[in-house]
Amino acid sequence: MTNQATYEDDSTGQHNHVAGAPADWNLKERSDVISYAWDDFLLQNQDPKLASLGDASPDLVFPLPEDYVPLRFAEVKNLMDYPALAHFIREGHREGRTIRDIPGMSDALEALEAQRKRDLEDWMTEDFDGVVFPAAGDVGKADLEQDPTYAEHALLNGVRYSNGNRALRHLGVPTVSVPMGILEGKNMPVNLTLCSRAGADAELLSYAYAYEQSSRRRQSPGLTPSLLTDHVKRVERPSRSPICPSQISLKVLERNVDTTESSPTTQVRGTVSPFNVALETSIDGVAVDSKSIRMDSNGH
Repeated sequence: MTNQATYEDDSTGQHNHVAGAPADWNLKERSDVISYAWDDFLLQNQDPKLASLGDASPDLVFPLPEDYVPLRFAEVKNLMDYPALAHFIREGHREGRTIRDIPGMSDALEALEAQRKRDLEDWMTEDFDGVVFPAAGDVGKADLEQDPTYAEHALLNGVRYSNGNRALRHLGVPTVSVPMGILEGKNMPVNLTLCSRAGADAELLSYAYAYEQSSRRRQSPGLTPSLLTDHVKRVERPSRSPICPSQISLKVLERNVDTTESSPTTQVRGTVSPFNVALETSIDGVAVDSKSIRMDSNGH
C-alpha cells in the first residue's frame, strides 16, 4: 500500500512524493487550485454581496489571533496564505481561465492516478478486497489554541486530519466510515474507515453496511438533544405492481463521446426494463438534467 509516512513527508520544502508531478505542484495546490475552486463556488452561488473571491476582504479571510499557538508547530510547506488567495483573484491573475487551464494540472492528475494504481491497486491484486483502519488516531484537546503541548499533539497525523487523509484525497481512493465505538477515557466517538480500489464503491458500501449491521456501535451524542429528524418513520404503502431491484434490467447498447468541441458531450443509448421506472443518470458524479434523458414506451 502507499507508504503514507513517505507520501506525507513533514520536512520543509519538499512537496508530496508523487512520481511525475510537477516540482512546484504543492505550491500551486495551495494557491492557484484553491483560489480557482473557491472562486468557482462563489460564482455559482451568485451571492450579490460576495459574488467572487475577489470581492472578499483579504485580511478577513481566515484571520488568526496574534501569536496563534498552533502555528508554532505547523508544517511550513503546507501553510495556507489565505489573504493571498483573495488577492490572487482580485488582482486578475485568473484572467478567465478555468481550473483545468492551470499549468501542470494534466501532468499532476496523471501522476496521482498512476501512483494510486501503482501503490494501492497493484498491491490489492494479491487477493485483498479492502483496507480497514481507525478513522482517527486521537482527539485534540479543547484548549489546544492556548497550550503548546496540546497544540503540538493536535497537529499530529491522524489527529489534525483523519488517518490517511491527504494520500486518500490526493490519489482518489474511495472510502466510507462507520461508527466503531467511543474513545475510552474521552467519551468521543471514533469511526472505522474502509477503503478500496477506484470504482469499487458498491463493494465498499456493502462491506461498511455488513460491519454496521453486525456491530451496531453507534451511540447518540450525550450532550446533544435528539431531533425529530433523527428518526424516520417508515410508511408502508401498497403497490399494485411492486418492483424489486433484482427485477430491474439496464443494458447499455451504444456509447459515444465527442471531444472535438470545447465542451465534450457524451451520448448513451440502451434499454431498461420494466419501462415504468424512474431513471436517473450522472457523469463523474454530476447529475444529468432530466430533459436530456428520453425513454419511449418500450424502455429505449
